[in-house]
Amino acid sequence: MEVDVRHLRMTLAIAEVGTTTGAAHELGVTQSALSQQLLDLESRLGERLFTRTARRMVPTAFGERFLERARPVLDESARMGTWLASRRLGSAVPFRLSADNVLTLRWLPPVLARFRRLHPQVGVRIVRTPHPLRELLAERLDLAITFPQDSPHAAIELTPLFEDEMVAVLPAGHPLARKRVLAPDDLNGQDLLYHMDVRSSVLYRRFLEPRGVRLASTTVIEYPEAIVELVRAGLGMSLLPRTSVGDRHESRGIVVRPVSPRRGGYRIAWSAAFHRDRVTPWVEEAIRLIRSTRLR
Repeated sequence: MEVDVRHLRMTLAIAEVGTTTGAAHELGVTQSALSQQLLDLESRLGERLFTRTARRMVPTAFGERFLERARPVLDESARMGTWLASRRLGSAVPFRLSADNVLTLRWLPPVLARFRRLHPQVGVRIVRTPHPLRELLAERLDLAITFPQDSPHAAIELTPLFEDEMVAVLPAGHPLARKRVLAPDDLNGQDLLYHMDVRSSVLYRRFLEPRGVRLASTTVIEYPEAIVELVRAGLGMSLLPRTSVGDRHESRGIVVRPVSPRRGGYRIAWSAAFHRDRVTPWVEEAIRLIRSTRLR
């Protein structure tokens, strides 16, 4: 039975995005064509790759095994493509990445480690800039990792990477720790530890300001690890993406709570930004690795 790279990419895209519509957008095909391709592949395999639920498509046990074997093949295919591209572009050309948001510090290193293992000949430069989208326009940057925002120019493309959830991080003995879910009003009068100026943040514009939340104080601390330790010491509470908190739990002196009564909590999304007219082969590879690494 023949299964080509096209089938592997389709299966991985569906697993990463969760829907055939989103996967079709990622692969540049129509939703109907991708759905038919999936049905044909499942028919040839004699097994279902995904279970269709109300919200997303979830890999079956067979689908998980299929994906486990597909990822190394796709990695090798990408390595070959990048090797060929590096011969054309020259190995001295670095891949310039901006990940200035310190909240990426927990999940980005494994991605960079995979990139280095797959493409040891490609230099990586982490660029620190307060205006990554401007640097993309000036062609001084290849890829920027950011929260979604309006593109400042038609030449800049923003593509979603993965969803995250904003959660409250509290000392275990905090009065709000007794609640299962925090509402915006619960933050009134609280001491907030945050990684940047709160009034300049998306959190403030979309969550705090519309509800008239008045904090007792705010302290800017640039690193999530330091924020969590200060919360543990009882110096205040914080709001962080769940990926930045990691697997910490109450037995270690902190409590993590959702901050919205809506189903799924307060959802946020990470995005990748790049220049439409200057896409190196490493941009697409980095985006692929971020999505696939986040699934592991």
